[in-house]
Amino acid sequence: MSDAHWNPYPIQPPLNLHDIEMRAVHVTMPDGVKIAVDVFLPRQHASGQTFPAILLGTRYFRRSSYRFPFQNWMWTQTTLTHRHFLANGYAYVGMDARGTGASTGHWAAPWTETEISDYAEVMDWVIRQPWSDGRLGALGISYNGTSAEMMAHTKHPALKAVIPMFSLFDLYPDIAYPGGIHLSWFTEHWTQGNLALDSNQIYKDKTFPLLLRLLSRGVQPVDDDLDGAQLRAAIAQRADNWNTYRGALTSPFRGDWLTNLPGVTFDNLSPHTHLEAVAESNVAVYSYGGWFDGSYPRACVNRYLSLKNPNRRLTLGAWNHGGSHNCTPTVQRPTQFNHFAEWIRFFDTYVKGVETGLQNEAPIHYYTMVEEKWKSAETWPPPAQKHTLYFHADKQLLADIPAAEQAADSYQVDYRTGTGEHARWNSLMGGGVVTYADRSTLEPSQLTYTSTPLEQDTEVTGHPLVRLFLASSATDAQVFVYLEDVTPDGQVHLVTEGQLRAIHRKVSAAPYETPVPYHSFTRADAESLIPNETVELVIDLLPTSYLFQRGHCIRISIAGADKDHFEIPNTPPPLFTIQRNRAQASAIILPVVKGS
Repeated sequence: MSDAHWNPYPIQPPLNLHDIEMRAVHVTMPDGVKIAVDVFLPRQHASGQTFPAILLGTRYFRRSSYRFPFQNWMWTQTTLTHRHFLANGYAYVGMDARGTGASTGHWAAPWTETEISDYAEVMDWVIRQPWSDGRLGALGISYNGTSAEMMAHTKHPALKAVIPMFSLFDLYPDIAYPGGIHLSWFTEHWTQGNLALDSNQIYKDKTFPLLLRLLSRGVQPVDDDLDGAQLRAAIAQRADNWNTYRGALTSPFRGDWLTNLPGVTFDNLSPHTHLEAVAESNVAVYSYGGWFDGSYPRACVNRYLSLKNPNRRLTLGAWNHGGSHNCTPTVQRPTQFNHFAEWIRFFDTYVKGVETGLQNEAPIHYYTMVEEKWKSAETWPPPAQKHTLYFHADKQLLADIPAAEQAADSYQVDYRTGTGEHARWNSLMGGGVVTYADRSTLEPSQLTYTSTPLEQDTEVTGHPLVRLFLASSATDAQVFVYLEDVTPDGQVHLVTEGQLRAIHRKVSAAPYETPVPYHSFTRADAESLIPNETVELVIDLLPTSYLFQRGHCIRISIAGADKDHFEIPNTPPPLFTIQRNRAQASAIILPVVKGS
């Protein structure tokens, strides 16, 4: 079985390093800050030849410098994207965000209006170059993907298409506080990594792969910084760069001001607040992600649904963060999907104006796990029937509404439960492979409900939804819900998950299009629990496409903590009471594809 492309697009193989012309310069902004910019061109291009340019904006070093004698080998490994684009008729331009890499200035927070305006200035600079044909595209993964999306916010007339990949859309729930719960493992490790980058001492931080720490000398200075003085002066300006972890701790609600930027909130830094500007840009937008990429598959869907740009696409594979691996429970290996060909096909269509056949395809492609098959759709979610399974006695999931007038289960929250060191959340730092151990071993620390064996193969594609009638012995609760596949021999595979802090249970109108109930996560909408009083929680699980095979069982697991990734409350573990009676029928609603 393979996750190779549904319709391969022929491209030229990447150029060799000796066939590339590289130069690094500072481009001066109106306020005097100097942005470090790399330009990559084919070395043998004809005199007067011009190219469309692909842009990358990053705070992770636009290019690293490596120790002798490994420079050429490491550059060959780390410039694969550049070399693919150069071989297929593009120039490639990378830039360090202000206050990072070899750029001067101060990094106040990600994607501030100042950083976005820097991107516009660099785009102006690029199209003035003699090798530019005046057309631009932008792409990136994670932070760099959001930077590409923010470039469209500038409405720069030369920018024709962007591919934000494996990246957030709404900063608060997509990465800082999924379900209103602090993703402290990420914000702490991301901050540590940024501090090492900004001091140009990545060798000190185990956040980075060992080989990189051993071989990297830090960021590549610009070409005229022969003695490194300009880089040292830039690094000296970074003592006050924003500490994301501390900022998240002091901004636990949507709408809270960031500590170092009065009047600025997470929303001000999020792409979803710029929908109108991106729509006015008429830029083609490719929303691109994977099922096991933190909360980003939902971000990917929300971006696609909310933008009204005519040339937009959505692709969701069974990938980790960055798309290097297929992470289905049954097939875990490096992906066979040619990302480079897909990106080039998109830019050939909308930057170069080449007829590639892309516009004749359905705009949405998604990968069904276990079946191991790519599928297409005109709408998201694809057509499906709502199939409800109710919580019953003896930890059963059944299609019948409970008949009992009073029935409930108790669950003592265990703060020692977690999802391991290779979960979807770990992948956010460096794109590691996502693997979950057999989850049957977690049963003592979680509350589970399991269906009878399925009589036929059942495809679940879309957004599973859990309606949970819960009482807590405390005034708050962190609730984690997992959808799982139980094999005939008793192994338990994780399919997808969702979480919600109970004080954020209110459902309200969303500021963008989303296929799931929207929780505002604001202080105004927060409401403490009355101890031992039942409330209804509506929890959406992250989107998925998964084939439950005949003879397998569907299982729901409930926990009150994920110690490996989310902040643990500083209060004693509460006791949960889960109602499963006629009036308060806790259940999961599955989007089941017709005919499966």
